[in-house]
Amino acid sequence: MKPSIVCYPQPGKGKALEVCRAFAAGCGGTVVAETPRELLPGAAVFYGVRPGWRHLWDQAKAESRDWYYIDNGYFAAGRFYRVARGAVQAAQQPANHERRRALGIGAKPMRRGGASILVALQSAEFLATFGGRFDSAQAIVNLARTLEPLPVTVRHKGDPRPLLADLATAARLVTLSSNAAVVALLEGVQATALGESVCRQLEDDSQAGRLHWAARLAASQWTLDEMKSGKTWRDLHR
Repeated sequence: MKPSIVCYPQPGKGKALEVCRAFAAGCGGTVVAETPRELLPGAAVFYGVRPGWRHLWDQAKAESRDWYYIDNGYFAAGRFYRVARGAVQAAQQPANHERRRALGIGAKPMRRGGASILVALQSAEFLATFGGRFDSAQAIVNLARTLEPLPVTVRHKGDPRPLLADLATAARLVTLSSNAAVVALLEGVQATALGESVCRQLEDDSQAGRLHWAARLAASQWTLDEMKSGKTWRDLHR
């Protein structure tokens, strides 16, 4: 008998509900209308992060449930959504260079030197939920200041300044797990992720190594149509 699969969208977010419905359609799962007090039987699928369902995420891990996490894609966010099995971020698919090239993803040579350390912060809510000992902006800034004797520039979530403009003079980017670290590495800027991040899965920062890594990221995200068709579920269980 096929195990049940239950999707728990981020409370109060319409996009989360749309994405969870697409994922459920492709795997024969269901979507809960409201956040329950405890997990329903079966595998758990989460979209986004909110303290309102943190207790369900903790329960899934404590009970060694099969669980999945969905969020905006590493590339072309809004058209693609990343999905990881048993992780918040993970490059779990084989490299797909055709998909990487179709998305226009390249990698510049790594550069050395720079005028500052760029700290890319996520929302206070995200830090409080997933930050661990780096549960505040100040904790991340304090750590950044110990890495190199350079001034620190802080970038907040939703900052109107272009990220590439900030990276242009940066020697290093520091973050908890922001996707800004992926952009930095492909721009040739060193990146330090303090939390769970696909950047920790980069084993070779040569151009070829980063292109291979980017091809794995490109293959670890899907469109809503691919979710609905079942491709995402099949890829996750190959």
